[in-house]
Amino acid sequence: MKAYAVRKEGRFSVECQFYCFTEDQLINGKVRDLSPTGWRVTLDRPLPVGVEQTVFITLRDESGYYHALIESAMVRWADGFETGWEITRIDELDSTRLIEFLEHRERKHAVPDILHKYNCLPDESGNRGPALQPSDYSVLH
Repeated sequence: MKAYAVRKEGRFSVECQFYCFTEDQLINGKVRDLSPTGWRVTLDRPLPVGVEQTVFITLRDESGYYHALIESAMVRWADGFETGWEITRIDELDSTRLIEFLEHRERKHAVPDILHKYNCLPDESGNRGPALQPSDYSVLH
């Protein structure tokens, strides 16, 4: 059974490529959710709690790809091929890019959520709810 701790930051659902090198092997994985302080990843092989490694994560958005180098991250929990990592050391540039990537994702997903809340997007039948009123626009800022 894995131990749980309260996370400092919320995580965002993503699909990013993950790489780390142990002494004798390359570990590949898919990051499933990400925050400025850590992530959950599905690996191609299990790793134990306490492993600390340099990690590369490929961040992808509309403008292209960015390979973030996390100087040091530690496995905080493990459940088979699933592991939770915490960033223990990252340079300022990579940290800034990671935060900007997450902020962009948050903004991108906020508008559709608001539009669904106010029934502005069509449902499965193609029906739309009432139009936004001028007083509703304040929630979009």
